[in-house]
Amino acid sequence: MTTLAIPDDDAIDVFRTCISKVRDKDLKNRLSEIEYLIAKTAAEYRKKAEATKLFRLKPMHCAGDVKKDELTSVYTSRFALKGSPGRHIYDRLKNAPAHGRCPLCWQRTVGTLDHYLPKAEFPIYSVLPINLIPACIDCNKLKSDEVPRKASEQTIHPYFDNFEDDRWLVASHKEDDPYTVRFSTDPPDKWTSIAKKRLQKHFQTFELGVLYSSHAAVEIEGIIPRLKNIKRIAGTCGVKTHLHEEWESRLNARTNSWQTALYCELSSNKWFYSGGFE
Repeated sequence: MTTLAIPDDDAIDVFRTCISKVRDKDLKNRLSEIEYLIAKTAAEYRKKAEATKLFRLKPMHCAGDVKKDELTSVYTSRFALKGSPGRHIYDRLKNAPAHGRCPLCWQRTVGTLDHYLPKAEFPIYSVLPINLIPACIDCNKLKSDEVPRKASEQTIHPYFDNFEDDRWLVASHKEDDPYTVRFSTDPPDKWTSIAKKRLQKHFQTFELGVLYSSHAAVEIEGIIPRLKNIKRIAGTCGVKTHLHEEWESRLNARTNSWQTALYCELSSNKWFYSGGFE
């Protein structure tokens, strides 16, 4: 999970760009007449997002004389579709994360844009840039059309939340199987109860424990030959030192990556570094 810079696109400019080539005069007029609603709801969205109160926004299935399917079609046909008027904005938002990594799991590559508040319930936000999160296909499907009903049900919003400063991801090892590592959340006591519940909600919604455990098993499989060689040359102390250096390197790169949590566990688990990996 990681934070992203908040898109600075003007909501009205994006909406106008998307509907610029609508040929149906009646539809074009009805879409143009709701520009004031686009501006009003965009301002309300930002205000609620900055206060972590997006759960208080009520679903809005139509706007003026524009129906739900006509609003969502602005996204599918005039924003996300290749060659459409808004596609260059779609691509820019999608390509924002460093290294093309999904900001929701920080593991898989970005493949789409996810509506933080789903367009099925909030079609008015179909092309609102600050509601469009770059995401991998798996995270997009796992979240689906779920709508938060209370503060603790809000998953992390990469544009408005920062959960990166404190260490909260931990790993634990099962001492009869070097490949089985479990991941969980353990945020500092200073966090509010709502923040702790939101982190856990995010962790469960995107099934990050299962994802990270799978990748950790592959990582361990890859380092065991080297650990055996280090143990033969430098003994248990050499293995522990190597794993500790790996942890420090990962920690400097990212506080809450699964690699940081993994090497913290491996370098501090006496059973593992003493030869449990053999």
